[in-house]
Formats: sequence, structure tokens, C-alpha cells
Amino acid sequence: MGGPLHERLLHGTGVLRWFSKDVLYETDDGEFRNGKLNDRVILSFTSGTRFEGQFRDQIPNGQGTLRVKDGQIYSGQWTNGCFNQGGRQMAYNVSRESCGFR
Repeated sequence: MGGPLHERLLHGTGVLRWFSKDVLYETDDGEFRNGKLNDRVILSFTSGTRFEGQFRDQIPNGQGTLRVKDGQIYSGQWTNGCFNQGGRQMAYNVSRESCGFR
């Protein structure tokens, strides 16, 4: 973890790296408020998935691009973790049901 802390939570610009059994699987690079991703962020997963764009309280909100490991790209407007554009739907950090998707 790199960046300023506020009450033991990452607060400000920084990088948070996630490990499982000493193996890196996710890197969060961006702006944090009280431990949650906010504003412009880049999330990179060792699986190949990557999100770059606007976040609010740990979920995509605003312009963003999600590239998933199978090569699919979801780029455009995200609202409360939901992408719904041109018949393509994706939920990120939220349930499909909360997006109104089946």
C-alpha cells in the first residue's frame, strides 16, 4: 500500500496492491477517500481484466472502460456500477439484479 492514511484508511492518491498467499492478484491505483476508490482510478488484475475510469464509493460512476480477460470491452457511461449501452450489459462490484439486468 502506498499513499496517505486517515484513521488507518487509505486517503488521497495512492496504490493498493492485493495479495493472496503472497501472490499479487490486483492493483488499485488512484484516488481514495476513507479507504474507498473515488474519482479517476485504474484497476489491474493479473488475470488480464482492467478497469480505467471514474469511481464513486468503490463502484464505477461516470466514464470508464472495462476490459475483461476474454477480450470484451465495455466502454462508456457507468451508473452505480452498471453499464448498459447498445444492448450490452455489465455489472461491476454490484449485482446484476441491482442494475435491473436479468
